[in-house]
Amino acid sequence: SSLAWSFSCQGLLQSLSSGPAPRRAMGSKAIFDQIEAGVKAKGAELVKLGGAVFQLVISDGGSDGKLCIDLKNGSGSTTRGEGEKADVTITMADADFMAMAEGKLDGMQAFM
Repeated sequence: SSLAWSFSCQGLLQSLSSGPAPRRAMGSKAIFDQIEAGVKAKGAELVKLGGAVFQLVISDGGSDGKLCIDLKNGSGSTTRGEGEKADVTITMADADFMAMAEGKLDGMQAFM
């Protein structure tokens, strides 16, 4: 199930981010912005695919390094910071998160 999750997570990240990932600062912040816009635009459609609440934690991102993505309830939603009752918590460094969002790191490599 962890293997299936890793492929699902990568596909989710790539489908929510439109175009090439923005570069550095804390790159994940820009990806969080894209995820929020994607959920706002396609939330109901993503709930059918996602079926879970995801908590993203960027280990070196400080207080700005957390985003909860609810793809389980209603038309989907996002919350900056810690969400409630996540089904899946994904914790990774900013550089790894960026590489995954750009398709340069696959879910299997990230999991290992």
